[in-house]
Amino acid sequence: MQGVSSLGTVENYVQFSGKRPALVVRPFSSASVEARFTSQSTSESPFISDNELIYGVWLVEPDGMLQLNGGATISKIGSKGAILLWGSGKLNNLPNVVGNFANNGALILSGNAQFTVSETFSNGGFVGLNEGGSIQAQRYEGNPSSRLGGNQGTINGSVENGGKIEPGDSAVDDSDPVTIPASYPGDSGPVLSLSGFPEDPNGKFSGAFMASDSADSPSVGMLPLNQVDEDSIGVITINGDYTQTETGVLALDLGGTNPEESDQLIVNGTATLGGTLILLSHDEVFPVNGTAFSPFTASAIVGQFDVISYGMASGRQIFNVALTDTGLTASAMTLNVSTFAEWREAIFSVVEQTDEAVSGLLADPDGDGLANLLEYALDGNPKVVTQPMVDSLFEYNQSGGVESVTVDFPRANGMTDVQFSLEYSTDLDSWIPLTSQEQHTEQPG
Repeated sequence: MQGVSSLGTVENYVQFSGKRPALVVRPFSSASVEARFTSQSTSESPFISDNELIYGVWLVEPDGMLQLNGGATISKIGSKGAILLWGSGKLNNLPNVVGNFANNGALILSGNAQFTVSETFSNGGFVGLNEGGSIQAQRYEGNPSSRLGGNQGTINGSVENGGKIEPGDSAVDDSDPVTIPASYPGDSGPVLSLSGFPEDPNGKFSGAFMASDSADSPSVGMLPLNQVDEDSIGVITINGDYTQTETGVLALDLGGTNPEESDQLIVNGTATLGGTLILLSHDEVFPVNGTAFSPFTASAIVGQFDVISYGMASGRQIFNVALTDTGLTASAMTLNVSTFAEWREAIFSVVEQTDEAVSGLLADPDGDGLANLLEYALDGNPKVVTQPMVDSLFEYNQSGGVESVTVDFPRANGMTDVQFSLEYSTDLDSWIPLTSQEQHTEQPG
């Protein structure tokens, strides 16, 4: 283990095969412990308070076992804690928990690792299900701050989602990236970097970092944490009923007609819908018009999504969504609209169309400073933040004593209810039309 203790010192601890317990006595706020093969390690209470794992990222490989305080129970992962289980790896009484379990940090299950909770699993952090990882619980509850992702995994039990489900999503948070190297001082061996765990208030990192030297372990190289990219493809299966509340979000990447090319949520039970559906084009490449996807299936579907959003930069590239009794079909299409009213009807849901603060001419639902009228006229997407158009719009020219200004901006094709004109003002009160020459270049699609 290598970490910065509360006294500001750096210590290392790595234990490989062996039955003799080793004791870590210093409280680490950025600690990581690696249990390999049949080794056992124990740690005193600085990591645990009231059955809550407070600090550190704990990685346990198959047949390894990490014990905290010689078997103290853990019923909650704190916001600065994380557990990564591989296959048959175990941590204390995990992966079998009697009663309820709460995760406010990160729990990542990989390589067919199973995590069993006899009652309710409450998620307020990140859960990643990779390569067959699974959760068995009577009930899984995701609060509004929760995230559920991974490239392949299963939840056995009913699910109530008030947070975000995004198959393929990783534990990496691009909004607060942290990279911590694993090389020990003077060690030229392998290095592991794990990004995305937040910095704690005291300036220490709650991240994982470890390496193994070839002289100490047959396992040399990058520790296989199976961290997946933010934009990768994943499949999550729910063997039970699924309820998405008004705060819930289901985000799906669509990248091809074959199942393995797109995200999938499979519900072997009744799906009761609400909240938001976000459809994204995988790798930011919009599919060919007419390409159909079936990324969401259920034994039965009740209700509908309150909001359907598309992640493309152009507001005219959308997915035409159709819900049936047992699934969702999304067909790629480029809108052919000529009026704001037609555009508004195609872009916004029935509920959103009744709210002028969301779909009205002057509304700005994504808060990027471009009202819906501008999003419509400039071929933008009112549900995706657009970079502000500033200096690059205007270019001053002088040739042969003649001064001119070139204004370059995107413009949607086929509009019949919008006219563009240039005006200038010396006092920002009265405006005078400019004589202009227009050159319009239409883009394909």
